Amino acid sequence: MDLLYANVKDEVKSPNSILINGRGELKNNLAPLEIFYVTKGDPCLFRLIGVGSMHVLLFSIPGLKLNVTETDGFEIVPTVVDKIIIYPAERYDFELDLDYAEEGIYNITISILSSHKLTIQPPIGLGFLNVSNSNNLPAKDYEQNSKSRVLNCPFKTYPHEEDVSCVPVNNLKERGIVKDEDFVAIEGMQESTETALHFLNFGFPKGKSSINGRIFRWPTVSALTQPSEVDNDCSKCTDEDTCHCSHSLNLKTGSDIIMVLLNLGTGAFISHPIHMHGHTYKVLKMEFPK
Repeated sequence: MDLLYANVKDEVKSPNSILINGRGELKNNLAPLEIFYVTKGDPCLFRLIGVGSMHVLLFSIPGLKLNVTETDGFEIVPTVVDKIIIYPAERYDFELDLDYAEEGIYNITISILSSHKLTIQPPIGLGFLNVSNSNNLPAKDYEQNSKSRVLNCPFKTYPHEEDVSCVPVNNLKERGIVKDEDFVAIEGMQESTETALHFLNFGFPKGKSSINGRIFRWPTVSALTQPSEVDNDCSKCTDEDTCHCSHSLNLKTGSDIIMVLLNLGTGAFISHPIHMHGHTYKVLKMEFPK
């Protein structure tokens, strides 16, 4: 299930519609919506992918709970939630226990979490789950719970609503340990046993996106084939005073790398996802502001 937002005009900063697998409505134009047909008694697995490039989305199927089993391809101890917050390029697998479903049509709703406080906007993404019950199986009842469980909260008390219980990513438990030998190393490259610690502060000081005050500038040569010729001098940068430079971290193959990702200082006024392409990592700990 791919989630993508769509604008009618380039100058519109806020999406008008969320597309599910390329389908979605706009201002009651009666465009076809995505419909998933499922049958009680059959296994029901969904893969949720955020393929947008900017906005944070809130996904739910009102009336049914989501049993999350994987995140970004890694199996976790199944965790039952009511809603999932998904950032760009994230992926969650979840199962639906149709023993609790009545025959009929359920809404699939997508909302945008906007502003630096990530306030919940009215749903602008819609699809349908069509549940059939050819075997006339009875429907179980969920245990009554006054709070809605939301997965992937960026803050411990987010959203600021009394009926919400947050489940941050660091609460998820891996189902099995991935062995180092399962990953393919580059042939001929010598491994290291070193440990490195890096603090990376992502922010927008003076409105400019930067890491530790460094605004990335493309090098003048190929960094892959001519690494010794890349100018990495970022001495003029501080966390609050930005400068443009070709910022890079040189990591040794086989070493244990610990990265502490921060969002502090005068530039910490925008909630924004962070991507690390081409690497697999484990979330060790999360700390939340009070």
